[in-house]
Amino acid sequence: MRELGKMNIKAFWGKFNFNIVLLVIMIIAAVILLSMGETTMAGVPDLKVPMMILLIVVGLAAGLLGGWIGTGGCSVMLPILRFWLSFPLQ
Repeated sequence: MRELGKMNIKAFWGKFNFNIVLLVIMIIAAVILLSMGETTMAGVPDLKVPMMILLIVVGLAAGLLGGWIGTGGCSVMLPILRFWLSFPLQ
């Protein structure tokens, strides 16, 4: 069995190419969407750096908890977004 430290670039790319391409596409899409016009919607709290960090932490916690108990992370994340962070239902 190979260790990750001994894996060359070609083997790494062969193993993780789908993940890398998907991550690059998501980053490009996020940059394009954030650079286009209006970044706020009615009823949605302003997304400043502390709010973004909090959303990332909530998303990670919801994903971990959802994986541990076998439900989707949405069963944890939706109540937090709606009732704790005051996001609208839409």
